[in-house]
Amino acid sequence: MRLGVWLTVAIAALVGLACDPVPKGEPEPVEEATEEAESDPRLPGVASVDEALQQRLDRALASQGPSYVPRTHHLADDGSPRFTNRLIEESSPYLLQHAHNPVNWYAWSDEAFARAKRENKPIFLSVGYSTCHWCHVMERESFEDEEIAAYLNRHFIAIKVDREERPDIDSVYMTAVTLLTGRGGWPMTVIMTPDKEPFFGGTYFPPRKGVRGSRAGLVDILADMLRLYTNEPTQVVARAQEISQRVERSAALQAGPGVPSDKTIVVAAQQLGTMFDRVDGGFSGAPKFPQPSRLSLLLRYARRTRDAGVTAMVTTTLDKMAAGGIYDQVGGGFHRYSTDAQWLVPHFEKMLYDNAQLAVVYLEAWQHTGDATYQRVAREILDYVVREMTAPEGGFYSATDADSPTPSGHDEEGWFFTWTPAELERLLGVDDAAIVSAAYGVTQRGNFEGRNILHRVETDREVGAQLRIPVKRVAEVLESARSTLYEARKLRPPPIRDEKIIAAWNGMMIEAFAKAGWMLDEARYTTVAARAAGFVLDRMRTENGTLVRTYREGKKSSSSFLDDYAFMVGACLDLYEATGHVAWLERAVELQSDQDARYLDAQSGGYYLTPSDGELLLVREKPAYDRAVPSGNSVAARNLLRLHDLTGDAKWRTGAEQLFASLGFRVARSSIGYPLLLVALDHYYDTPLEVAVVAPLERGEAGPLFGRLRKTFVPNKAFAVLTDAEAAEHQALVPWLEGKRAMGGKATAYVCERGRCELPRLSEAGRPAQAVPELRKGTAASDALRACEVMDAASHEWVLATHNAGKVTELKALFAELPVVLRPAEDLELPEPEETGTTFEANAELKALAAARATGKPSVADDSGVAVHALGGEPGIHTGRWAGEERDFELARRRVEDRLAEIGPEPSRRATYICVLCVAWPDGRTCSFRGETFGLLVWPIRGNLGRGFEPMFLPDGYAITYGEMTPQHRLRVNARAAAMRKLEEALFG
Repeated sequence: MRLGVWLTVAIAALVGLACDPVPKGEPEPVEEATEEAESDPRLPGVASVDEALQQRLDRALASQGPSYVPRTHHLADDGSPRFTNRLIEESSPYLLQHAHNPVNWYAWSDEAFARAKRENKPIFLSVGYSTCHWCHVMERESFEDEEIAAYLNRHFIAIKVDREERPDIDSVYMTAVTLLTGRGGWPMTVIMTPDKEPFFGGTYFPPRKGVRGSRAGLVDILADMLRLYTNEPTQVVARAQEISQRVERSAALQAGPGVPSDKTIVVAAQQLGTMFDRVDGGFSGAPKFPQPSRLSLLLRYARRTRDAGVTAMVTTTLDKMAAGGIYDQVGGGFHRYSTDAQWLVPHFEKMLYDNAQLAVVYLEAWQHTGDATYQRVAREILDYVVREMTAPEGGFYSATDADSPTPSGHDEEGWFFTWTPAELERLLGVDDAAIVSAAYGVTQRGNFEGRNILHRVETDREVGAQLRIPVKRVAEVLESARSTLYEARKLRPPPIRDEKIIAAWNGMMIEAFAKAGWMLDEARYTTVAARAAGFVLDRMRTENGTLVRTYREGKKSSSSFLDDYAFMVGACLDLYEATGHVAWLERAVELQSDQDARYLDAQSGGYYLTPSDGELLLVREKPAYDRAVPSGNSVAARNLLRLHDLTGDAKWRTGAEQLFASLGFRVARSSIGYPLLLVALDHYYDTPLEVAVVAPLERGEAGPLFGRLRKTFVPNKAFAVLTDAEAAEHQALVPWLEGKRAMGGKATAYVCERGRCELPRLSEAGRPAQAVPELRKGTAASDALRACEVMDAASHEWVLATHNAGKVTELKALFAELPVVLRPAEDLELPEPEETGTTFEANAELKALAAARATGKPSVADDSGVAVHALGGEPGIHTGRWAGEERDFELARRRVEDRLAEIGPEPSRRATYICVLCVAWPDGRTCSFRGETFGLLVWPIRGNLGRGFEPMFLPDGYAITYGEMTPQHRLRVNARAAAMRKLEEALFG
C-alpha cells in the first residue's frame, strides 16, 4: 500500500479519539538530553541484553521507594514489574507511567537518534501527558501488548515524550501531524527518519484492525511503514523532506506593516458573536472548551463599548459552565472540557492552567457585573488548588487524571466524581438527599454510565417551591451536603495526580492568587501566591541562574521555554501590585531582561519558543496561536506594556510594538486565533491609569481609598499601594511616583494618565466610597464629581469650576487642603469667542443660550455639568455609540492631539478655555488634558449623545452644537452638518 493511502487511513482512525483534540494550528521547537551509547534491557524482541544496564535500571526501580506502584499489567508473583525500560530513570510522571511497558522506550536523547542512524531504523515517536485518557487507552491496548512491543523493539527506535516537559518537540511535530491529517491531539504518533524528519503522523490508533471499527491498527501501520522505509527509501526521504519544508513554511511569520489596527479587536468580537452558542454559551458544539482567553477579550470589548450583548456572551458562558458537569460541584475547579455542547459530561482531568485562567476570568466578570456568584466560583477554584494542588514547598502541581480505580479495582473515567441516589441517601439521609437530587439533577437512571454527574438544574428558590420548603433550608442543606460529599469522596481512591511543577503554569496560578488577594482583600491568597513565586524563582534555577521548566521530587529539568519566563514575569508584576513590595517589580525586570537576552528575535521582533542556546529541531519556532495555554508572545506583549506603564521606559513599549508587528499578518488574517494577543492590543490602544495610593505609615490606612478600585474592572492600569517611605524608595523604578505623598497625614490617592494627574483624593471619615474617582467604570454621570478646570481671564488663575452649584460645597470639602480656587462657573470671567459665521436656526431658546455664551456667563439647561461634543471616527460618521466601525474613539483622540501639535503655540491659535477634567468618557474614563496649545478638546461626556449638549468654543472660536439638547427642550441645530464640516476642517485639515 502506498504512503498516501496510509495517510487517509490514519485520518479515518483519528476521528473523535484523542485527548484535547486541537484544530490545525501552529506548533513549537526542541532541545536534547545526552546518554552514553548502551545496549538494551531485558524486553520482548531484544536480541542482546546489557546486564550492566539492566542492573542500573533495577537500582533506579529500587530507589523509587516502598510506596512505588508500577503501572503495568506485567507483574511477577511478588508484585514486582516483569519489565523495566530506560524511562525509570526519568522524573516526568508521564514517562514513569511507561517505565514498565515491554517497549524499549528511550527518552528524547542524542543516543536514541545516533542508534537509529547507526542501525538505519525509523523513529517511532509517541507524545502525550500523564492525565490524558486516550494516552492511557493506547498504552493499555498497544504499549502493554508484548507482540506489538516486540515488533517495535526489533524494527524501530521508540521515543516517548512528555509534551508538558518538552513543548518544543510537541509543537513542531504537532504541526507536522496537522499538516498531514488536518487535525491533531494526544497521544500523538509520529514516524520519522533518524534525521528527525517525519513521514507519517496521527493521534490515537487502536492496536489492530477492526478494534473500534478501524480499518487499520497500529500493528498494521507499523508493518507497512517499515516496508516503505526498507523498500522505498527514496520515496520516504523525499516525503519526509517535503513535510519538513512545509513545517518550516508554516512556522515562518510574515510581519505586518506595523501594529495591527484596533479594528482587529472589533473584527474578532464580531466573529466570536457569530460563533456564540446563545443557548448554552461557548463558541462551538461538541466537544466544548472553556476558552478563557476569548472571554477575557470579550470582557474588555464589552467594557469599552458598553455592549450589553457582548457582556451577555461572557455571562451566559460563565453561568452555564459553573452550573454544568464540567465544574466540580463538590470540590471546586473545572475539568478539561465537555464532550457535549451543554457542559454536562466532561473529560474529567483537571489542569492547573485551565483553573488559573478561569479563576481570573470569573474575578474580572465579578468586577464587570457586580454578580457575587462569579466571586464565589473564583474562591472555590482557588480553595481547591490550595487543598489539592499545592506542594509542601509552595509550588503548584500540574494536573489530575480523568481515570480512577473503581471498587472492583479497574480504572474508570469519572467514577471518582459521580454518584448514585443510593450513595446520596446513605450519606445525607432521605430528606436532604431529595433536596440535593432536585438541585443537581440526580436520577435513578443517571447521566453517565449509570451514575450521576452533579450539575445545577434548579435554583434554591425553585427547589424550595418544588419541595415546599423554605429557601433558607435549601441553601443550608446544599452547603452542608457539599462538605459531607467532599469528605466521603476523599475516602475513594483518587485519580492520579501529576506532581510535576511547571514554571509557566505556576506563573498563571500565581497571577490568579495575586489578583484574588488584591480584588477580594484576602491576604491568605496573596500569601499563597508569594510563596509559590518564591519557590519557582529560588528553587527552579540552573547553576547560571536561568529558569528551568519543571521540578519534581528534587529533580529539575535543564532548560526552560518562552512561556516559563513570560508567565513568571506577569506573576511578579501582579505580586508587586498586590503587595507593594518593590522586590517583585525588580524580579520582573530581571526576568524580562533575561528573556530578551535568550529568546528575543532582535531582527524581526517577538520571541522564539526556545532559547538561543537550545536544541534546533526542524525549525526554531516563534509561537503565536493562543491555545489552551496562551502563546508566550501574547503574554510577553502584555508584560512589556505593563512594564512601560510602571517604569516609563520606552524600550518596553517599543518591544511590544515590534512584537505586535511581527505577528501582524497572521493576526489580521485570523484574529480570533489570537485572543490574548488582542487583550494586549486593547491595552496598547488604551490610556492606562497610573494609580498610587499612599499611606502615611501603614498600607492598611489606605483601605477606604482603594475599596472601590478593588471592585472596579480597570484591566489596563499600573497600580501601587505604598507608604510614604516606600513611594520615595520605589520612584527609582517607577518615576511617576515622584512627589506622591500622603497629604496632611491622611492616605492619599493619585490617579494619573501618562504622568498627567487628577487632583489627589484624600481619605475622610464617612466618605470611603467617593474617595477614589469612578476610575473609568462609566456608571451614571451623576455619580461623578462634575467639574472642569478653566483659566479665569480676570485673575489668570487655574480654577476648578462646576456648572452644578449643588456640588460646590462637596467639592470644597474634598479639596480643602489643595491649592485650588473653587467657584461656580457662572462666577468666572471667560474670554469672549471670536465671531465664527456659524448660523443657527432662528429659535428663541437656542439664541438665548448662544447669547449667554457670548457674554462669558455660560448657563446650562440641566445639571449634567460640562457637556461637550463627541467627535469620532471617520469624517461624516458621528453616531451616538462607540462600537465597531461606527466610531474609533482612540483614533479620533490621537488625530486631534496630532492636529493640535501641528498648530503650535502661535498667539492667534492659543486656547484660552481648556477643559482638563470632564466627567466621563463612554467607557467611564475621566479626561485630563492641559496645556497652552490645546483648545477645548471635544471629548464625550457620556455614551448617549441624544441629550445634554450645548455649544462649546474650539481653538479658532468655532461654536458647535450637536445632537438633541435635553428632553425638556428637544432643540436641534439645523446647521450642525455644516458646522461639523467646519470643525473637521479646522482640526484635521
